[in-house]
Amino acid sequence: MSLELPITDYIDTHLNTISNQTLITEAGQKMMELGVDSVLVLEDNEISGIVTQLDIMKAISKNLKISDPVQSITSKPLITITNTANVGQAIKVMRENNIRRLVVKKDSKAIGTITQKKIFGSRYSNAFEIPELEMPEKIKCPYCSSLFQKKGELSKHIDQIHIGYGVFQGNFSKADDLGSISAPSDYPKSL
Repeated sequence: MSLELPITDYIDTHLNTISNQTLITEAGQKMMELGVDSVLVLEDNEISGIVTQLDIMKAISKNLKISDPVQSITSKPLITITNTANVGQAIKVMRENNIRRLVVKKDSKAIGTITQKKIFGSRYSNAFEIPELEMPEKIKCPYCSSLFQKKGELSKHIDQIHIGYGVFQGNFSKADDLGSISAPSDYPKSL
């Protein structure tokens, strides 16, 4: 995918909105009914912020009353981007603000939203929604299950311990000192 593509290729034009006086429970119910993970919040008939499923979960975890209006958990100020921006610019704004969605505006009027899921998961007709993943803190050696911080460290370990310097050149003089090159029995096998 080119980062120069216009964001208009990825905009969802359905603006799912609720009043800032809507109860937190009602906001959650509306998201479930619509099958979305966020709704835009209206204040005086203007979009003033956004509430996400994560905002609702945080409210519950902080023991806030779910019978309170969503204005108490609305993310403000609303981060927006102009409809003339490209994908690279949208990704940059999301990363800089640690968010996953933006409201797209044309001439200061909201015309839709753009999300990371839409950018990365919907480019092709057979695309699927990607989950939000975290990279593991450590990388496991497939041979001995040792843990490493970086792929380069793992590669060096495999070269030194499991393969050994010179083995590819036919030098097997230290082969018995190198350890096993067999994967542990509990290591996942590929099909």
